This record gives sequence, C-alpha cells and structure tokens, in this order.
Amino acid sequence: FPGDRWVLLAILCTLMLPLEVTLVPTFLVVYEFGWLNSYQGIAGPLVIEAFGIFLMRQSMLSIPADYIEAARIDGAGELRILWKIIVPQCRPALAVLAVFSFRDSWDQFLWPLTVVSVNEYRTFP
Repeated sequence: FPGDRWVLLAILCTLMLPLEVTLVPTFLVVYEFGWLNSYQGIAGPLVIEAFGIFLMRQSMLSIPADYIEAARIDGAGELRILWKIIVPQCRPALAVLAVFSFRDSWDQFLWPLTVVSVNEYRTFP
C-alpha cells in the first residue's frame, strides 16, 4: 500500500524507545482491557513487537513472487495462499521469533512488577 515504508520506519523507530518510556501508556491500555493481575496483562503487550514485525516482513519478502503467482493461476484464494504457501515457508522465522519472544519475556522484571500485584501471578525474576 502507499506509504508502507513510512509505516515500517515508524514501527522500527519504536525499537529505540526504552521500556521506561512506554511503561505508563502500555499500563493504561492494559488497565482499560481489565488485564491487571492476569497472565494476559503480562504477556499481551509482549506478543506484538517491532522486532517481530521486522523479522516476519523480511522473511516474507524472501518468498519468491512466482510461488504466489502460480497459486493464483491454479485458482487459490488469498487465505489459501497464506496458509498453504506463505506460512509453511515462514515457519523457521516463526520459530526464531517464538524463541526470542520467550527469552525477552522471561527476562522482564519491571513490566510484570508493574502489572501484577498478586503473588500468584508473579514471575521468577
């Protein structure tokens, strides 16, 4: 779409922001969702990150356009192309993203301390 590079640039600029800068706005969003003192409140904001968007974009750009074009010629719809062609070729990147996201969320101390006040939901760090 027009302006996609500017959107990507804005998303990548958020990588330069430390957690302390985004802590209060993210806490307010979690509070509005009613996710305080829950696992959703701890993991929810960590699910979609700028690094994950960049990694998956780069992975999807490496898929040859000929595969998608051949699937369209064969009569496949957009969802079928996504699930039968794109997702299987992105599995290694999804695995790497899962490992990195788990490692990053495991190392978090300040965010769970802010969101959770019940000992039942506290993390190990």
